Amino acid sequence: MWLYPVACLAAAAVTLILILAIDPYDTGRFSLIDGYGVPAFGQRLTAASLARAPDTEAAIIGNSTIQLLDPARLLEQTGWHFVSLAMTLSGPPEQLPVARWLIRHHDGKSAPPLKALIIGLDKTWCQSDGKLDELEPFPSWLYSNDAIDYVSAMFNMRGVDAAVHKIKVVLGLEPPLRADGYRNLELLLAGDGPKVAADLNKGVRPVDAAGPPDFAAVPLLRDLLRSAPNTTIVVLVFVPHFISDFPMPGTPAERRLDLCKGAYRDIAAERERTVVLDYLKDDEMTNDRRNFWDRGHYRMPIAKLIEKDISAAMLKVAGADPRH
Repeated sequence: MWLYPVACLAAAAVTLILILAIDPYDTGRFSLIDGYGVPAFGQRLTAASLARAPDTEAAIIGNSTIQLLDPARLLEQTGWHFVSLAMTLSGPPEQLPVARWLIRHHDGKSAPPLKALIIGLDKTWCQSDGKLDELEPFPSWLYSNDAIDYVSAMFNMRGVDAAVHKIKVVLGLEPPLRADGYRNLELLLAGDGPKVAADLNKGVRPVDAAGPPDFAAVPLLRDLLRSAPNTTIVVLVFVPHFISDFPMPGTPAERRLDLCKGAYRDIAAERERTVVLDYLKDDEMTNDRRNFWDRGHYRMPIAKLIEKDISAAMLKVAGADPRH
């Protein structure tokens, strides 16, 4: 009678060991087949691989409002190898753990220091009720320092399925994710066609500002940047939205937004090699419907403009710093 449960336990142990050795999410933990990248899983599951890659020199972090920035174009403009760690439907609770993982693997001690970090700031970074809402489930175990959390999370059918996909990548039967993590958001938005365009006509511009101006993400970002190498150039980008998504002028909502922007400018003022670029303002760009797919997503020409501004700002900082 005891042979069956022992056999089951042995099979389970072998399965777990194989999953960990295959390392489907390319975390570098327990891996025996490193260097093949990661299958094209969801963005929350691929960032661990992209962020730890040894040739990663710089990164883009944010949600879909920063996803159009192309690491390849930034490489052309700066000479630095960027990866896109953008995750749709995410905010600080998801993006900060990924940023910590990135910095942990490019801390200037065990690996060369991260050269640059671009963080897209949207309304999720200005949540002002002292809380941070997680928009979709996030695999915190994947970015945790706790090996037990990681191992226990891998031992399920999801882990088995992920391992199968990784084996297909190793055998050349399935293409890996693009090495810099870029996924062209415009292809998805264009596929939605009229539904996306109709969003430009929706919405009521905010007037009220509920609760005290307690921006919970601000101290968390400040703490993150303290852990980054001193030489890392940080660019905080207030991403553009269409004007119908802006607070009404002269209202508490507009003043709340100004306070939020001021809080992040304070972070930039406190830290050397940190720059703020603000596109979230009432100007010609944000009033032109042709620049946007919907209220929160700009088109490719605007992405290219932002990339050039970011590159110019980073190179200006790097040129003024003899360590770059």
